[in-house]
Amino acid sequence: MLPPLAQRGRGTQAKNDRLQVLARLDGAQVLGELKTSGGKAGEWWRQVIAGHELIRAHLAGPTQSKPAPGQDELRSLGHKLFSLLFTKQVRALYEEARRARSVELVFTSLVPWIADKPWELLCDPRRGFVARGKVRFSRSAPSEVPARAPSPRRGAMRLLIAVAEPRGEAQLSGFEESKSIAAGFLGLEKRGLLQATVVQAATVSALRGALRRDRYDVLHFVGHGGWDAKKDRGFLLFEGETGEPRRVAPDQLVSLLRARGLRLLVLNACESGRGSRKGTGVEFNRGVAPALLAAGLPAVLANQYPVFDRPAASFAERFYAALGQGRSLSDAVHTARISIARDRSNSPSEWAVPVLYARDPTQRLCAAPRRRWPTAALVADGVDS
Repeated sequence: MLPPLAQRGRGTQAKNDRLQVLARLDGAQVLGELKTSGGKAGEWWRQVIAGHELIRAHLAGPTQSKPAPGQDELRSLGHKLFSLLFTKQVRALYEEARRARSVELVFTSLVPWIADKPWELLCDPRRGFVARGKVRFSRSAPSEVPARAPSPRRGAMRLLIAVAEPRGEAQLSGFEESKSIAAGFLGLEKRGLLQATVVQAATVSALRGALRRDRYDVLHFVGHGGWDAKKDRGFLLFEGETGEPRRVAPDQLVSLLRARGLRLLVLNACESGRGSRKGTGVEFNRGVAPALLAAGLPAVLANQYPVFDRPAASFAERFYAALGQGRSLSDAVHTARISIARDRSNSPSEWAVPVLYARDPTQRLCAAPRRRWPTAALVADGVDS
């Protein structure tokens, strides 16, 4: 395991029509100005927004005929995000944090349109993509509800996989993904580190019944998600009782999943990680993942863009393998990101699609096994290449 991690968080707040970046590290605290208009900053924001939409259009599917942003384009986008956020004072604290072996960087924004941007692509001009180096990057969301995560489980981590493929919607490889995940878990199950249960054709009532019958550490949802522009909120698509699509809004999901003992919710569904771009503060929590975290779930792993099935299944395999070995949530995400980034068959931006929302990203779902099993599936930590 890594030594104690240096933790720092950031938030943005409006004050006299100016935005500030608040950075904390081990009791130290600095403020910097986040410029959003005029001059170089205004031009950079326009390019960030354009790049954000280009990635979204490309990952929406081949019918969009949008070329994938290349590494150089992604780095340029990441450099602008980094320069906008890391003002002189904040960057000094960031450099101090990097003196540790690894850094937990937790991003929170009280301005929805700022929070909506792809901060996972932050790129340090000197070192490369922040989330692929020694930094473990995660997000939080404004909340008035405390979340108390239980201690790491002794014994097998219990996982419930729910697959929803409503009639008339684009076909998913949900069954293939559940098989791929199960295959990746086979070694962990043989070692007694994990137990997986699958609910096919998931309706709300079927999922509610499964959660009532037994206790699970993780719920992994495979299905469709989206954003209702009229109601300005996210949703997941479950199957109705006769197979028709049924939209389930964030408040309904909160009612379904809260107080079930879940330590982690994984949403393999498009746009499940985004929030509202309007209003201020908690308005961002109209998205699925932010709403669930704000309601008290300890952690939610979701997607900020449309997601392809094969890299999603590969990400899940590496992520759960790391969790089963007793690694933290942010460390497991970091491991899976590097694996996806190094697979040249993936789109260059695939590694940045998953978004981890966590109250405590250093939380471990499982205690480290007494025997350290060989884990060829786990990618060694290292700096970005």
